[in-house]
Amino acid sequence: MLKNIRPAQLLQRIRAGQTYQAAETWYENQAPRDQAVIKALVVLMLCALFYSWIWVPVTRFPATAENQFKAQMALHQKMKENAWRFKHAAVGDASQSILAIVNSSARNQNIDLKRFEPEGENGLRIWLDDVRFNAAISWLSLLQNQYGIRASQISMDKSASGAVNVRALLVR
Repeated sequence: MLKNIRPAQLLQRIRAGQTYQAAETWYENQAPRDQAVIKALVVLMLCALFYSWIWVPVTRFPATAENQFKAQMALHQKMKENAWRFKHAAVGDASQSILAIVNSSARNQNIDLKRFEPEGENGLRIWLDDVRFNAAISWLSLLQNQYGIRASQISMDKSASGAVNVRALLVR
């Protein structure tokens, strides 16, 4: 309906409306001094709208865009730095069983598995006795970060100074 109307026709329709007629009658009934105040308030209101709707967003856009760009670049850099972890984990997971990965990584970290038993298709229950706490945590972290194997259930009991007994269910 409004697509085929020219600006002159639109202005004519607005002037013919009841709201416009009532506002115009009210304005004309005001004293000349009050009419000048009303005009000043309208100009002030238009300036405030221009400032808040146009000027502020335009002036803040470069800073906002730069902050968003920096955040995206930081995220990209983090992803780039950690991409090897995901690439390595995907290759390691597909080619070896969880038992082989846990056994070889424990041997590399000088951790002695006292006992282990498979738990379903992708699980392995393990028992470690008198292992250094820091070594156990580092090994579990290595399993999670490099191979995607995480401890879904874990129990640690202190056995000696700085050593713990660990019972855990590892899952892929």
